[in-house]
Amino acid sequence: MAAVVAAREFVRRLQHPLTTRRAILALDIGDTTTGVALLRDAASARATSAASRRHGVPDAGDATRPRAEPVGTIWCAPHAGGQGPTREAARRKYATDVARQVKLLSALHGAGGLVVGWPLEVHGTEGRRCRFTRQFVDDMARVAGGLTLPVLLWDERYSTAAAAEALAAMAPFQAAPPGDDRRTILNALSAVAILQDFVDSLPPEALGYGEAEGEDAKRG
Repeated sequence: MAAVVAAREFVRRLQHPLTTRRAILALDIGDTTTGVALLRDAASARATSAASRRHGVPDAGDATRPRAEPVGTIWCAPHAGGQGPTREAARRKYATDVARQVKLLSALHGAGGLVVGWPLEVHGTEGRRCRFTRQFVDDMARVAGGLTLPVLLWDERYSTAAAAEALAAMAPFQAAPPGDDRRTILNALSAVAILQDFVDSLPPEALGYGEAEGEDAKRG
């Protein structure tokens, strides 16, 4: 079963000397769509950066600092945002689909934790969206062979605005995506904003990213 833990415990588990799964996944859970983001483990990020340099591909940034990236968006069955038994059944089906995708991505990337956007109200209180998210995480944990990662609930109040700014910054380089395409991109970018906000609250060394800074500098 998944366990919702505090930030300190979440990081402690990722830092455990016997842990080999150090990547982090993040979810921005909505009524009908869930954005997914990834923070690669430090060794994988450095290897990717080194491979990019060897092949003459410009690196997207400093590989010694944690940088979240979008993975995609998961769509749910209709009526997940409705009412009554239909709503409950649809939410459980939606949570099952997301849990299975998280399990696959966790195995692929070696994830050791899951950050879930915690949709507090503007003034910091918990409302309907928080209740939906908590129930959703519980539903994910009940899936047979499903969610087993430690879960951190992280304040997502400004993630949508950050995602919109990131998407707007892309506008000079590509046409604005229409309708559902824009929504899909925004969901994934919101998950990136949630995850990046969490990792920015920590020193890079907490996730192993600062450890090879000198070595990378020499290679560069």
